Amino acid sequence: MPYRSLLLLLLLCSLVLQAESCWYPGPGGLRGAGEDDGNIIDDPEGRCTALPSPILPGLAFIPRVGGAVVPGPLWVVNPVLSSQGLLAFDVDELPPASRVPSWDVAIPADSDGDGVDEGAPGLPIINGVRIESNTLGLITAHNYDEVLFFLNALGEVDNTLDGGLTRYLVSVPGGDVFLATDYPNLPEPGASAQARTAVSTVACVRAPGAKLSEGSPLKGDDCAPGVANSFYSSETTGATVINGKLFVSLSNEAPLHTPVTPFYRPGTVLAFAFAGGGVWPIPDLPLTGTPSVVITEGFNPTDVIGYTTPTTPARHFVLVVVSGVIGTDGFQPVKVVDSESFIEVI
Repeated sequence: MPYRSLLLLLLLCSLVLQAESCWYPGPGGLRGAGEDDGNIIDDPEGRCTALPSPILPGLAFIPRVGGAVVPGPLWVVNPVLSSQGLLAFDVDELPPASRVPSWDVAIPADSDGDGVDEGAPGLPIINGVRIESNTLGLITAHNYDEVLFFLNALGEVDNTLDGGLTRYLVSVPGGDVFLATDYPNLPEPGASAQARTAVSTVACVRAPGAKLSEGSPLKGDDCAPGVANSFYSSETTGATVINGKLFVSLSNEAPLHTPVTPFYRPGTVLAFAFAGGGVWPIPDLPLTGTPSVVITEGFNPTDVIGYTTPTTPARHFVLVVVSGVIGTDGFQPVKVVDSESFIEVI
């Protein structure tokens, strides 16, 4: 990354992370009762732009072409459920300025394009964005777990169709590799591919002998016949495309999980083929006994990043950020790690 780009990235991150400098909620919020409604900017130097929420699940720069030093527009995740999506900002000058609203990306009621609106309480809650190229962006969502696709197009998004999302042909290979219960929100194995705006990341994980993060026996969903410790993956945390494959991390919080008493099932990374306008689970992944599913060495994988070596021939790796068991210290807003954290390479 060019030095100036790095400085700009650090500046914007610091502006966002120091929320007291740029964003305040209305009455009864962080500043207490008596404040005016709406967003209040306390920014004497004029560097900040108000966001619709104090929570920032993710942001990503759009790369520029032609050797430009300054990165292109900035996508910021808007987590407000009534209007969640991506907001586009120009960052050539401070404060960052909103781009033309038609370039924002909205999440439609039928977020994955399967013809059925999700509806409460099964709405997707977007929690991250990654720019993979000058044309492709990925949005991760949990609750209704999926990875959504949008046509990045250097920030010039037409959201009149599918809210700015773009469609890929999603399928599950036939034969005897996958059961219909392996990917319950995708087309049945062997069925015709469907043009969708997202791929579901709910997969049946076979984990015989596995335990919860605090050591108790794992109670699964019994999604695989004859496998007692099988469960459905949940809590999508990251996604990346490398060497024609889409990798997705899921933290798999257990049903009894709370911030104070965190419980995690074994972490997973799903592997999909991602080529020729199509997306499908990889049936012959050699890393695990379950096709398309990698069980991580530690709990709570929170992101995946692709890396290609500059060698000839090039080698391709997926770096998995294994954060370990994270919770709060009693009711204090202090994060504590109760297990190992590391980078896993697959």
